[in-house]
Amino acid sequence: MSRRLANKLVILRVVLCLAGIGVSSGLLAQNGTVLTSDGKPAVSLTENVAPALEDEPAPITTPAGSRIYKPEELVWICIHNRGNECGYINIQGEVVIPLRFEGTMGFSSNGLAEARENGKWGYINTQGEWVISQRFESFPITPDGLVLTQEDGKYGYADVQGKIVIPLRFENAELFFVNGLAAAKENGKWGFINVKGKWIIPPRFEWVGYFDDTGLAMARLEKNGELGYINTKGEWAIPPKFESVGYFSDNGLAAVKENGKWGYINVKGKLAIPPKFESAAHFSINGLAAAKENGKWGFINAKGKWAIPPRFEDARYFSVNGLAVVEENGKWGFINAKGKWVIMPRFEDAWAFSVNGLAAVKENEKWGFINAKGEWVIPPRFAATNGGFRADGLALVEEHGKKTYIDMSGLIVIQVDKICGLEVLKNGKGEIIWPKADAIETCLSI
Repeated sequence: MSRRLANKLVILRVVLCLAGIGVSSGLLAQNGTVLTSDGKPAVSLTENVAPALEDEPAPITTPAGSRIYKPEELVWICIHNRGNECGYINIQGEVVIPLRFEGTMGFSSNGLAEARENGKWGYINTQGEWVISQRFESFPITPDGLVLTQEDGKYGYADVQGKIVIPLRFENAELFFVNGLAAAKENGKWGFINVKGKWIIPPRFEWVGYFDDTGLAMARLEKNGELGYINTKGEWAIPPKFESVGYFSDNGLAAVKENGKWGYINVKGKLAIPPKFESAAHFSINGLAAAKENGKWGFINAKGKWAIPPRFEDARYFSVNGLAVVEENGKWGFINAKGKWVIMPRFEDAWAFSVNGLAAVKENEKWGFINAKGEWVIPPRFAATNGGFRADGLALVEEHGKKTYIDMSGLIVIQVDKICGLEVLKNGKGEIIWPKADAIETCLSI
């Protein structure tokens, strides 16, 4: 994984609650970046409301054993009864941290996760113990070293012990990037501060993006104004003259829109590919980008030449296995970098291949998973899927109206069911693992 992509994944870690199960969500750009409705990388805050608990939480002993779990081994999950009940399971489907929180987030690489109790957010470790007690109004997202916090409508930053190191004085704020700068908003304008809270780029922009490895960030001076790129001094490295812009790909090119057409510029702002496309996407890892001409999609190379002529009704990016999902005559299939069909278009819908080599596809109104040969690994039986397998080897699907995590063989790991009007968690054997049996015995005996 490139440093640029790794940086984006840290910066854009937005996790929403989809039907009670913790999954990554949001609008997806062609390059897989999570975006808000205005095209900005999503770092929005979510609210989970539930009745407050009265007692101060005590350290938790994990029901699944005394072992200390690695952050990547835990999956956060919620059910909804009187309010949200959130906790963590392992990839075997065992409850590791009981569902006692009003809201939870995924664990960061530093071993901390955001959790909410009594209407306030704080940090817990992989044993469910409070490392930073709940005190923040919004969930603080953790980059390395500093925590974005909000109290009384103002944003600031704390260290991982919870000590405020940059006062809560901003109208809005984002994460710190690898260059040591963070976007912050004051008096209705955006600028960039350093880790001491000092303005490095004074707040004068109506909107800003994040800095990537090129050292440039997208910016706009006025609402609905033209877009350009600034450097770390706040100077226009590429003047604002575009209707829309994208982030730079690893090949140093970014898609830009000018006079209603899309083309590509280099980091100096010079046109590398003239604006002639109806639409254009980020370059994939194989050096090809999806582009649209005369109502059809194809793939171009870094010189703007058609590597795969435009003949598809829709097209998405190339996966790590070298295949791209495209649509032809209303059906989806997969092509290679030469434009040849590897998996013929026979599906009603399809997602790109996940890192585990499986892709979610839809046939006869049901979703299943195929391998790179187009063979069914998990036959189509699901009403919906969240798009594919996660890095931990689990996929979120819906089966018989129930939100379910499955493993790569299609077996149920954990499932949200409803009994006596209450949502419960069941393991792969159909046994109720949350809440505890005595909580629903009365109901079941009636």
